[in-house]
Amino acid sequence: MIYRLHDGLQTGGAVVRAALAEIGTPHDVILTDIRTGDHLSDTYSALNPRQQVPTLIFPDGQIMTESSAILVHLADRYPEAALLPSPGSALRGQTLRWLAFCATNLYEGESRKLHPDRYTVGEPDGVRTAAHDFIDRNYLVLETAFSNGPFLAEACRSILSMACVPAMT
Repeated sequence: MIYRLHDGLQTGGAVVRAALAEIGTPHDVILTDIRTGDHLSDTYSALNPRQQVPTLIFPDGQIMTESSAILVHLADRYPEAALLPSPGSALRGQTLRWLAFCATNLYEGESRKLHPDRYTVGEPDGVRTAAHDFIDRNYLVLETAFSNGPFLAEACRSILSMACVPAMT
């Protein structure tokens, strides 16, 4: 049995797919189209009750959600792939810090921008405008961190580059 990744456009699945490719482990990608509501089906909801994409099913049947948690788990399970710095190192701490920052601020902000109707019962344009401002502020934080020291640049030689840097382009 191999890994099965439920992935879709405009989701955090691309970073998990990149990590699986970097590890070199066989995996299947199952397209879960959020535009047509595949993630809302009873079948998918049984895998991921939050109805979010991605969802990774391990060869042993374990189900894992939340892209940043999946990345850390894969990095720990396949240390030879060097997706994360060594446990206990300052660089690992900084990598996890910025991974959480990207997942919490950039991905969430992008979701609000792309799907403002999910965040209000009123007019979605205000949510979209606020999301643009929120994203701009957080990209500025990330940009400043890149210019203020070695940790972020060093950390980006890990899963962080898969998770945060592509979001900046």
